[in-house]
Amino acid sequence: MPEHIFLIAVIFNLVVSSFMVGLIWLIQLVSYPLFSYVNVGDFQKYHSRHVKKISPIVALAMTLEASIALILLIFTPSDSVGLLVINTLLVCLIWVSTAFIQIPYHQRLEFPKNQILYTEKLIKTNWIRTILWTFKLIISIWVLMSFVGF
Repeated sequence: MPEHIFLIAVIFNLVVSSFMVGLIWLIQLVSYPLFSYVNVGDFQKYHSRHVKKISPIVALAMTLEASIALILLIFTPSDSVGLLVINTLLVCLIWVSTAFIQIPYHQRLEFPKNQILYTEKLIKTNWIRTILWTFKLIISIWVLMSFVGF
């Protein structure tokens, strides 16, 4: 892969990581905690709309992030492979957490009687993704810095 195209992929990696870090911290500190203020009668409708509106944004960004991570890993210069393996591993861990922890909790929140219990569990377990994405951003910065010679 030509060097300038690889640099563009490195920059996109940083941009998407930055977006996801901002989004996950907003969800973690604002959106999920606000679930507990929605009364039981309105919760199912509120939660369904939240999921319907946020899912396409998150799905697109996560798919872009995974695609970029794989492209970087496949076409990396050999001196940067370690950072890009970590970058890709973090993306994989985020996907696993999303698929096997967060999505099932969101599915359980579709039933009003589960609102309090599963909102608390969703907030606690979402720290996994929040921390992973934060580390992913640090690695993305490091990847860019190593590529441009810092």
